Amino acid sequence: MPSDEIPAAIQRELQISEYVLSGSAAILLWDILNNIRNDYLLLFKHRFQLTSAVYLTARCASVVYILGLTIYATNPFHACESAYVALDVFMPIGVSANTFLFFSRVRAIYGGDRLITFVFGFLWLSVVAGSLTIPIGTTASGLPGNPTECVVTSLKKYTSASGVTLAVNDSLVFIAISYRLFSDFSESTWEPGERKPWWGRLRALLTGADLPAFAKSLFTDGQMYYMITVFINIVATALVLSSVDLAYRCIPAVLNFTLTGIMACRVYRNTKLNLHWGGRELTLPTLNSLTGEPLSLVLRTSNVDLPSVKTQDIP
Repeated sequence: MPSDEIPAAIQRELQISEYVLSGSAAILLWDILNNIRNDYLLLFKHRFQLTSAVYLTARCASVVYILGLTIYATNPFHACESAYVALDVFMPIGVSANTFLFFSRVRAIYGGDRLITFVFGFLWLSVVAGSLTIPIGTTASGLPGNPTECVVTSLKKYTSASGVTLAVNDSLVFIAISYRLFSDFSESTWEPGERKPWWGRLRALLTGADLPAFAKSLFTDGQMYYMITVFINIVATALVLSSVDLAYRCIPAVLNFTLTGIMACRVYRNTKLNLHWGGRELTLPTLNSLTGEPLSLVLRTSNVDLPSVKTQDIP
């Protein structure tokens, strides 16, 4: 079937999919090029750890998946189903790597607490299992009469498990980190004997108003990631369960994967390289997520006068 004989509705869906994929690929490549120096410093000038390998895996999986799908959608393929399966396996790899960075983050902030490790380790495994539904529950093939024009032909409703597990995991990670930051630091900024009303506490919880500069930066990064990922996951899950055209149900998944990958890597990179702060350094006790040995989380701040300390890498 020549392209001019493809039904107008299918042509429109294909065109929109190509636009979304091309835009996602452009955003991802811009982020990589914009941070290429920081990635070099992270991978070659800092001690290479488990989370460094996970970060590299997340970046590579994002590139292969998004660029691969863009090429897949804009060029003819003779083996549509095989090519799609080969690309789709990078979705759970990228999602698993992104969420592992936050698992390591929350575990470090709680000093390797066993209960926290168990709960959030279980949540991470749930995200991994949920993300596996994407390559299992999605199929693609060529159009009748034009087998080299590849389209997604099936998206099972159980693939919504990926969005649900991600939303739950991200919500609990954000709550756990925020609670730890506020319980450790917020009351230290109050006057002796001061008790704030409930609306003051709520304002502080939403804005990080009572946190020191370094803790507020950690809180703000997590808040940005949480707001973006949870919103997109809810939209993606709702569309998967809806009856809209198949192409439109797939679009939020691509946007979700691209943006959450960029944000997760940004949060890790900012903390690892101390990109929030341009002044002196502050060290917080934490735990190496790989060896279990004590180490220091180094934070910089230009808002308070603190003595400089020796730096040690976070996991």
